[in-house]
Amino acid sequence: MALSGCADGRGNGENCNLAPAIGTGQAEDIATSPDTQWFAQTGTGGAYTNAGRPARWVAWEERDGVRVRVLYEPASGKIVTAFPDSNPTPPTLKPIKK
Repeated sequence: MALSGCADGRGNGENCNLAPAIGTGQAEDIATSPDTQWFAQTGTGGAYTNAGRPARWVAWEERDGVRVRVLYEPASGKIVTAFPDSNPTPPTLKPIKK
């Protein structure tokens, strides 16, 4: 599981897009858990959209009492971002079948 790099070139495994309250370990736990329910944010559940762009999957999971949203790009295996999000899962998103 790779994390997106930082624009300032830190490149030490820190993900610059992660909110301070969410550690990279929590985001990686969610992204790698077989129990995580992913939803297609772009595309239809595959690694790429019909237009050939990398698809993006989104999941909401609770860790340490905080509901976390994780945005994942399956084509690259990278977590795009993760942050606290107490909003309900949008009903328009389609679940990805395992």
